[in-house]
Amino acid sequence: MVISSSFLMVILGVIFTGLGMGVLIPNANIWVMQLAPIEIRGREIGRLTTFWFMGQFLSPILLLPLLKIISLAQLFYVISIILIGLSLLFFILHLKRKK
Repeated sequence: MVISSSFLMVILGVIFTGLGMGVLIPNANIWVMQLAPIEIRGREIGRLTTFWFMGQFLSPILLLPLLKIISLAQLFYVISIILIGLSLLFFILHLKRKK
């Protein structure tokens, strides 16, 4: 595990993370607005925002019991494997639906 040895590196990491989130949120909103019919766009953006903030709020609460069993690095590894698996599953389902 790499830990930053200077405050400057921490600030740079936060800047890049902020830029990533700053690009992701508007792109997700535009994507939802393109997919949703005009009549329900506001409701769908509201749902996206709700689940976005619910995930930020609930993730520490739901993952705390796992942190008592495994380390933070192992937890990130497990969650990343789960998310990669879900991504592949949705991709495969999307391909099957297209045919």
